[in-house]
Amino acid sequence: MASASIVVQLLEGLTSGMVATRQMMGKLKGSHAMLALALGISGALVALHLAIHVVGPTTRQWLGVPVGFGEDYATKEAWRQARVIQILSLAAVFFVVGLASGVAKCSKPLAWSFWAANPFSVGLAYWLYQRLCSGSGPGEYFGFAGLALLAAAAPLVFAPCVLLGIRIGRVAQPQRTGMP
Repeated sequence: MASASIVVQLLEGLTSGMVATRQMMGKLKGSHAMLALALGISGALVALHLAIHVVGPTTRQWLGVPVGFGEDYATKEAWRQARVIQILSLAAVFFVVGLASGVAKCSKPLAWSFWAANPFSVGLAYWLYQRLCSGSGPGEYFGFAGLALLAAAAPLVFAPCVLLGIRIGRVAQPQRTGMP
């Protein structure tokens, strides 16, 4: 029953548009909001690095290299594989950010999840990673279309991953007894 209320909260937030997102994001204190934003940006940077240097090569080894991968131009198959790998990597890292936040007993989990995973944090991390590391990875992982897609996916895909991680992190906390 608790998971149904989480889904209802997320759907209400998503259907209300950016006004609802702005209202949910405004419920945290300034220092908590900045911490969530910093965790979101650093988590996205880690996820993008893992996507290019760990998850991508492993996926290509298991599933094969798509046609045109690593060429001078990106084929649709190679571009799609790169986006799926980035989305899965970002979702997994944002889930871990949520787990850590849940164990740390973050206040207001819905607001925290939208502060951690929002279009600004994901877009800034993608832009920074592209500026700093575009020469160290295949071209399929970079570009402004990928930035727009991942930034748009932040409130729809990554924020629910953070929220799910917070909920599980709160449940998984070790229960303290009164004995030393």
